[in-house]
Amino acid sequence: MTWSILAKDPETGALGCAVTSCFFAVGAMVPHVEAGVGAVATQAIVNRALGPRALRLLSDGETPDAVVKRLLDSDPGADVRQLHVLAEDGATAGHTGGRCPYWSGRVQRPGVSVAGNTLAGEEVAQATLDGFLSASGGFGERLIAALQAGERVGGDCRGRQSAALLVRGRPGHPDIDIRADDHAAPLDELERLLRVHVHDFLPVARHFPGVAGEHGAFDAATLEAARSERLENRRRNLTPSHGAIRAAQSAPKAIR
Repeated sequence: MTWSILAKDPETGALGCAVTSCFFAVGAMVPHVEAGVGAVATQAIVNRALGPRALRLLSDGETPDAVVKRLLDSDPGADVRQLHVLAEDGATAGHTGGRCPYWSGRVQRPGVSVAGNTLAGEEVAQATLDGFLSASGGFGERLIAALQAGERVGGDCRGRQSAALLVRGRPGHPDIDIRADDHAAPLDELERLLRVHVHDFLPVARHFPGVAGEHGAFDAATLEAARSERLENRRRNLTPSHGAIRAAQSAPKAIR
């Protein structure tokens, strides 16, 4: 009921996974990404534990092929699992169990892997791969555009319900970690959330600890500039957010 794309951004070295499914909250189960290590999607009859275990093995220097073999050799449910793995160097590997429902399989290029099950046909996976390679824009935009390309040729044959995008390792930027857990058009909703991330979240989050140095930036001028940028983005209709920002209020006086 799921298909996903794993990719490495050749410009920044960031790693990402985008996924969509006719299932609730797919982002809580399928994508696993660690900056500088790799990206993993565990799907079909999901064994979520495979994601963190795969990242640990990659971190220990195992190749994607070796990772997939080790994980599935110890999983008695391997016949109903689908798993694909992308290493930091762009190498990929995958597994589609024999009991995964039609159409199920994987297509790949160096630095990109697409895998899916219960799809309208192999053309969904191929369109997703081709869509990523031909898309323009930022890395997150390209990952979502890839799934949109697969959706246009049939997508998940059972329908649609949720989608997620997870990107880690962009220098100077916080992670992208957004989800549409239950939506009639989850990929469209993911596109909206990415715009909110860029124009409403980033002005503040790029100053967070771990992004702007160990402790972040928290001086008054920086914080006020971030707030002003958020407000200006909303004024210019760049932020399609459902939230509302109230005018700043002065701090209450201390009670003596």
